[in-house]
Amino acid sequence: MTPVTYTVLRGRIKKRRFDPAYFFYGDNQFLIDELVQTITSAIVTPEFVSFDRSILHGDEITAEGILNAVETPPMASAKRVVVLSGVHKLSEKMRGILLDYLERPAPTTLLIVTAPKVKTNKGFYRKLTLRTTPVRLSNLNERDAVVWIRERVSSLGWSIDSEGARMLYNSIGSDQSYLANEIDKLTICAGEKTKITAGDVAAVAGKSRANSIFDLTDAIGRLDCHQSIALVNNLLAWGQRPSHILALILRHLLILLSLKCLKKRNASQAEMCRRFNLMPYYLGGYLRQSAMFTETVLRKRIRLIQLTEARLKSSHSAKTFELESLIYEMCMEDMNQHDQG
Repeated sequence: MTPVTYTVLRGRIKKRRFDPAYFFYGDNQFLIDELVQTITSAIVTPEFVSFDRSILHGDEITAEGILNAVETPPMASAKRVVVLSGVHKLSEKMRGILLDYLERPAPTTLLIVTAPKVKTNKGFYRKLTLRTTPVRLSNLNERDAVVWIRERVSSLGWSIDSEGARMLYNSIGSDQSYLANEIDKLTICAGEKTKITAGDVAAVAGKSRANSIFDLTDAIGRLDCHQSIALVNNLLAWGQRPSHILALILRHLLILLSLKCLKKRNASQAEMCRRFNLMPYYLGGYLRQSAMFTETVLRKRIRLIQLTEARLKSSHSAKTFELESLIYEMCMEDMNQHDQG
């Protein structure tokens, strides 16, 4: 079965459309845990969680234990929820028992099995995806992250518009655990206010924004190689993947290049914001950076990023080293041009 996306699954949960069994896998443990909790809250009566929900672990469970859990009817809930985490740690015997059960799952049980990032195109995991609803969970893209931010803020009793949510994403990145922490800070600082604005985000996430991709490109433009590499390492420490950092730098440079073209034909700032889905809050900084570089320099940097992307796809390539080498090469290229000038 083709994996269901996070957004599609959330929509089904809201409509209370549940399948007999799910397979959550991927490197975003925060989303896996959140979805398990969301489904549990939607199905299990709160006062009977200790009776109608079972949490099992792949490296500890026995055949008797898993069969008792999935075949026991709920006491006072719509269904019994059984969570089997670490399915990748199951023995061959236990994998067979699980697959046999999934041929005819109990109608009174909803089973969720979880694993880290695994290959699902063959063997046990392929069979598992065919007998469950598979959901691959990695870091959300910007569009889905903005939706997630707004829903999480709403669940806490506040509201935030798309501009504020997008600003938070651009400030913090795609790691849900960091975003959740910042949302908690925002709700505390909001006090009696019920709506969180972009201004609130700018005030609370200001320190976080110092580590943003915008400041990284700004440091490169100042030929500050040391600061640029420090910012790259900060982004990596915050959970940003090297490929994601490269994609953000590339998008940023493409915007700078396009803004130079729009400036030549006297496009309005409103058109610039609309063209690139930019917030007015950020446009001034983009225009300032765009004026710092010639078209030739921007095109050369874009080419350097594309070459680095190709090297990162090699499993033999040291990701951090490639990023640091890219930053160094960009800075040295500008220094050489300044010297020649």
